[in-house]
Amino acid sequence: MADIKQYRMEKNDGYESRLQKHRAKVMKTIMAAIGVIFVIVIVIIIINNKSTYSSYKVENKIRRDDGGYAEYVPFGNEILRCSKDGIASHSYSGKTLWNSTYEVNEFTMSMSGNNLAVADIGGSKIYTFNTNGMIESINTALPVLQISVSKAGYVAAVLEDKNVEYINMYSMKGEKIYTIKKAIDIDGLPVSISISEDGEKLVAAFTGIKDGNIKSSVVFYNFNEVGQNENERVVGGFDYGSTIVGRVEFLNATTVVAYGENKVSLYHINEYPELIKDIEVDYNIDKVFSGESYIGLVHRDKTEAKDIIEVYNTSGNKIFTKTSDKNYTHYKIADSRIIMYNEKECVIYSTNGKIKFEYTFQDGISSFIPLDKDNEYIYINKDYIRKIKLR
Repeated sequence: MADIKQYRMEKNDGYESRLQKHRAKVMKTIMAAIGVIFVIVIVIIIINNKSTYSSYKVENKIRRDDGGYAEYVPFGNEILRCSKDGIASHSYSGKTLWNSTYEVNEFTMSMSGNNLAVADIGGSKIYTFNTNGMIESINTALPVLQISVSKAGYVAAVLEDKNVEYINMYSMKGEKIYTIKKAIDIDGLPVSISISEDGEKLVAAFTGIKDGNIKSSVVFYNFNEVGQNENERVVGGFDYGSTIVGRVEFLNATTVVAYGENKVSLYHINEYPELIKDIEVDYNIDKVFSGESYIGLVHRDKTEAKDIIEVYNTSGNKIFTKTSDKNYTHYKIADSRIIMYNEKECVIYSTNGKIKFEYTFQDGISSFIPLDKDNEYIYINKDYIRKIKLR
């Protein structure tokens, strides 16, 4: 009689052998696919970095009718005209998609993903929007000083009340989710705030006076289950002494930057913050600009009457330095593009320092906005809004 046990073992051995071969084949296919994708990405990066342009083609044009008092921003596949009187959404071909009216005295806005918030500085209204139009008019009851909106659909706001200031978070529909109460004489003023993409973390820069001296700090808050175990939901704090931190922001989901007068700090945060690097400079920073993977610093060399532009990656390593006598007034980073422009002149660099586009617009520049594609932009002057393609 055949040994059934031995037969089963041999059968199982055959099955295991086939299974291992199948797994190996699947892994080989996956690794090959990953390799192909990697090569494609590298090729695209190389092509984009090598591509240079000397002119442009107008794809769509819209005449401005705002008297030069509106701000234009890309929003999904739309372009928004934002002003003190309201917001209108247009397609790039000029078709009005929706519009909403409001009245504010001092206009400020924050945008992340498909969410937008507008506030009346000194007033008590926050207006929330998505790509379909206005969601809600939120009454804060107290004067609004600043706002920050998240991709996940939350709005953080600094509110003023005599000797106390509050940092409140609201849903886009106006539901109050949390409140942080800060005594100005103890904690200082919240100079700048930024909320994470998921709405669960917030960073704030405070400046106050202690014993007659300036005291500045950066504080991190966590509003998920991790923060529940911490006093006032504080998961980290960093002292800057007399160095005033004028701005903090989430560059991406896990990277925060704090800009001081002559010091810039990069932090990594999942639940608790960790300092990546302090970038200390021997000059006062005049302007800053940023993207998801880079930060830029600008300062004036008064002796040479030139601007010096430096760009760092999120590890704190300097990757780009340029000197310019063009007196650029605007600086932007989009992916691996560094954009600078003034009233007429525009230059675009790649992060490796190569000039991709340099042009003088005789009709002037009000705004020059990068789109997702490497060679597509919104070019705005006093008369028209144009979607252009560099060539």
